[in-house]
Amino acid sequence: SVSWIFPEDAQPGMYRVVFGLTTYARVMGESPQQLDFLFNGEPVRMETDFKAPADSLIVLQSEENKAWFSFLKEDRKFRETLREMEADVNYYQGKQDESMQGNDNGETTGLKDKAAEVANLFNQKQLEREAFISNAAGENQHLLASRYIQAYREPYRDGYLTDDERNNSYRKDYFRFMDFTDEALVQSNILTD
Repeated sequence: SVSWIFPEDAQPGMYRVVFGLTTYARVMGESPQQLDFLFNGEPVRMETDFKAPADSLIVLQSEENKAWFSFLKEDRKFRETLREMEADVNYYQGKQDESMQGNDNGETTGLKDKAAEVANLFNQKQLEREAFISNAAGENQHLLASRYIQAYREPYRDGYLTDDERNNSYRKDYFRFMDFTDEALVQSNILTD
């Protein structure tokens, strides 16, 4: 149980509670358990488990944190799916290239079709994530969480490009969505992460 009262002049932003080391973390030399949460002047009440603070979190009171943690949970699913889908895109692009170097017994056409299908699904999932972020930010635009959610936007990684081309494009446009003039981001780990 952790309880404290913020001073009247506390800055709205992201704050971190450092719980300490689990036995496993102590043995493995890992970081202490911690939880980042948002504070914007409203009371914050949450329950969690020491061993998995973010995974077992229940926000009891705080519109900011309900919106924020709900977003993070869904975005984590999107990121996992996109990571798996991009691995499939790379796999089928590689198989397609190998097949083109060998003989053409109809396998090349099938691999091209599969590579295009996987690339298309990957691109669609990215567009779904972008729409999810826009909706989450829009629904919560009266909250500080909305500004943090907007910062999670990322450049589009076209599945029809090679892995190197996608990475180069991603690096080139990475900061395009970041608003470095938004001072609220200074009071968070958004820019540093």
